[in-house]
Amino acid sequence: MISLLTSVLFASAPAVAFTPVPQDPPAKEVKDAAESGEPKWITDWEAAKAQAKKEGKDLFVDFTGSDWCGWCIKLHKEVFSHAEFSGPASEQFVFVELDFPQKKEQSEELKKQNQGLMTQFGVQGFPTIFVLDAAGMPYGQTGYQEGGPEAYLAHVNGLRQVREQRDALIAKADGSKGAERAKFLADAIEVLPADLHRHYMAWMDEIIKLDADGKAGLKEKFEAAKRKIAIASEVEALESSLNGFAEKDDWAGGATKIEEFVTAHAADLDAEVAQKLKYFAGVFRYRSGDIAKAVEHVEAAIKASPESPVAQRLQGQLEQWKKELENKK
Repeated sequence: MISLLTSVLFASAPAVAFTPVPQDPPAKEVKDAAESGEPKWITDWEAAKAQAKKEGKDLFVDFTGSDWCGWCIKLHKEVFSHAEFSGPASEQFVFVELDFPQKKEQSEELKKQNQGLMTQFGVQGFPTIFVLDAAGMPYGQTGYQEGGPEAYLAHVNGLRQVREQRDALIAKADGSKGAERAKFLADAIEVLPADLHRHYMAWMDEIIKLDADGKAGLKEKFEAAKRKIAIASEVEALESSLNGFAEKDDWAGGATKIEEFVTAHAADLDAEVAQKLKYFAGVFRYRSGDIAKAVEHVEAAIKASPESPVAQRLQGQLEQWKKELENKK
């Protein structure tokens, strides 16, 4: 899966791609499930959750680009189409396909559902796989993995162990009250990957309420966590909105929007996020023809987190743009 930042930083020329763009391998045909041993994929989200609840299973959700995403098709070919994976996995999961094809026709209802879920889960690239309980609460996230069907099954089973830890702590929380319940809820959240904490805001609210006096040290901690999650959601919304500016070649307008956001949220952005956004502002200014301003933004991006691996990459970009600016004089 290619992330947004990676697609920008490692392009051969300054460029921006604000939708997930997979690279090699090229797309190839995938056999029908009936021929290949793939599990039965459901496309209706609510129906899938109802089936999972009825059958006592979890949800295996695949955000994919089935007819264009090379890594998605590779994952299907190497893993999902094999009975060594689909057989045992189907005993544990209901399989959900949330597809974003380029050629395959879809109803407007399905497109709306899939886009809404993509936003809800903060998907930044394809393929993205989530494993969730029947209520739709995620406990693991992954993507393409080498090694074939049996290795992937073991990988997914490892993710299910996180669910078991979470649920064991929730069982303890259900038998507790007050600060003790808050501590078990906090532990249950913290066994989960940090990227999934955004889906547990209701639990955080309860922890804050239970530790209203702050004596357990949880109120301040989870209030800060909620602020961080809120900012992350705003950053995702900003990045998504930049698609429109890029499609209209309104690079100056996009740059202004990024600059205003960074200024307004300067105190809340962590170093790596600030670095990313400042570089994006530089790319947009560069595309608008304002190389001088682009150079300023890249210098600011490097300063935001000078020891990061990204900063080293940006240094090369900075020197390139400085040369271009000098040649224009």
